[in-house]
Amino acid sequence: MSTGARPRGTNGRTDSAARGAGIPRNRIAGLSIALGLLAALALAAVAPASGGGISTSGGASPTGPGIPFGTRVLKLGMEGNDVAVLNGIVKSKGYGTAVRFGSQFTSPTASAVREFQSRKELKPSGVVTKATAAELTSSMRHGGATWYGPGFYGNRTACGQVLRVNTIGVASKTLPCGTMVTFAYGDDYVIAPVIDRGPYTKGNDWDLTNGLRKLLHFDGSDQIRYAVAR
Repeated sequence: MSTGARPRGTNGRTDSAARGAGIPRNRIAGLSIALGLLAALALAAVAPASGGGISTSGGASPTGPGIPFGTRVLKLGMEGNDVAVLNGIVKSKGYGTAVRFGSQFTSPTASAVREFQSRKELKPSGVVTKATAAELTSSMRHGGATWYGPGFYGNRTACGQVLRVNTIGVASKTLPCGTMVTFAYGDDYVIAPVIDRGPYTKGNDWDLTNGLRKLLHFDGSDQIRYAVAR
């Protein structure tokens, strides 16, 4: 539990957010990919830093580094936020441990993609088509999630950083500080580090910070897809 932070039995949400728990979303899905600016440093240093993120809206052109995952075909040598999401997902596989976080599509990524495609009875080309991207998303695990923040800004998390309004991170009961997790919610994808302990509500696996919640267009309490880096 973070120093001076939320007690057991609450996830730190405001009353209005709590009233929204369990209510289905009713929004126009906009494609968005977001990454914590210091994601790679967070993995290396274990104590991740708070900060902003890189996001892409559904109105983005299907070229360049900031397009949504699954929008374009990905292959060796390419780069972008969608490649970073790809790396985050395949790195969660037992055969993807050599894959590095980052926006570069390297040889270890291609090898992991080929292995994934073989296991899914797809053509093992190492190229991520829209069909492969859809299978990768479907392969992510499901878990219950809530969010927290109001009332705890300025406090230190269990991992030692100061929680801010726009901090991008997640609380986990068991994962080590700095563990990188790729989340998918609707059409939005975010890679975020574990920065705190929680949630303390029954049936939930993740407590999202407000910054992460906003990037995922998440509110209340719901199931979320995730892939934990190995």
